[in-house]
Amino acid sequence: MKIAVYHPWIYLRGGIERVFVELAKRSRHELTFFTSHYEPRNTFPEFAKMRVVDVGGVSVRRSFLDLSSVAKRISGQKLDLQGFDCLVASTAGFGEFIVFRNSGLPIVGYVHTPLRVIHDPEYRRAFLARSPIVSIKALGREFGSDLNFAIQPLVANLLFPISARAYVGREREAWKRFAAVITNSEEVKRRIVGTGLLPKGMGITVLYPGIDLAKMKPGRAYDKYFLAPGRIMWSKNFELAIAAFRESGLASRGFRLVVAGAVDEKSGPYLAKLKALAAGLPVDFVENPSDARLASLYSKCTCVLFPAVNEDWGIVPVEGMAYAKPVISADEGGPRESIADGKTGFLVRPDARSFAQKMALLAGSPALVRRMGAAGRKRAALFTWDECVKRFDAAIDAAVQRSRSSL
Repeated sequence: MKIAVYHPWIYLRGGIERVFVELAKRSRHELTFFTSHYEPRNTFPEFAKMRVVDVGGVSVRRSFLDLSSVAKRISGQKLDLQGFDCLVASTAGFGEFIVFRNSGLPIVGYVHTPLRVIHDPEYRRAFLARSPIVSIKALGREFGSDLNFAIQPLVANLLFPISARAYVGREREAWKRFAAVITNSEEVKRRIVGTGLLPKGMGITVLYPGIDLAKMKPGRAYDKYFLAPGRIMWSKNFELAIAAFRESGLASRGFRLVVAGAVDEKSGPYLAKLKALAAGLPVDFVENPSDARLASLYSKCTCVLFPAVNEDWGIVPVEGMAYAKPVISADEGGPRESIADGKTGFLVRPDARSFAQKMALLAGSPALVRRMGAAGRKRAALFTWDECVKRFDAAIDAAVQRSRSSL
């Protein structure tokens, strides 16, 4: 069958983009990807050989007004779906709006998470505290942070709740048009059920994003550094990794911290903040690493750190285990499903002291590092791309068959 997959942004080397690459390589269906923002130079090179249709018109910025504009733009986007058998609306909060002008085909919602700024109170608090809510460039240059400080209470207490109610209403209308829902973890499944968005009587298929274990060769080196990989964005909470490294005192024993991940135009200020926090510490920042460079970093590190805020799934812990490295992660979200606490790594409170204690333990226990790494390698084998894509294909088949049977 011919399957159209819509996702608003394809422009980085992130987890969602990696899923698309593997789906395109392994699915028995013919996939075409539609997107409203495409940057082939900054995403995985495999996209150059895939069918990608750039319909344009959506910014990658994440201010309050920018997000409202994105929702409106996607809601009015008409795709050329002639000849397709199914539309997959891939979403972390906006992709579902593509349904409004693209009916006539069975639509499967591929939900990486419901929009967290709306449905996750902790994430919302952090977003409103960190993000530029209103972008007024001229005034901002003149008044700087004072302007944001003055505007934020108004937005948080009045404008945001009004917009959130409008968003949820539109969101519910979009979800009514899904013929099936698939997602990437039991954590996100719980979030979906908790929102009340799921159409009555509809189940949820969980597809764990995986790894290609055969291509991930564990290195025998355990160099004296901790690796914190992932997209350079505030929700990955790299400042916690830096604070924990400082707290651990391991720099005095010759250890380093390496932060490696994709950087885009909106993450520049956050990266600058991280570099300021790391001043005086042996912290290396590897921006936009190639697959080969990232593989080398994984294979030679002592341990992988994953401090992300209530992550949806988190491919980093699985990758770390695949390279036979113990993983220290915040005890929340998707990593609870991938990491075997105390066996393949540690799930800890998301604070500097808790991370630092486990980092110091591993730094002083080479035998424990190797034992946990070996156990992690075995556990990583549970999460494969073949199984993920197999379940994806089955979910698509079932949705299309139900649609045809109802005609």
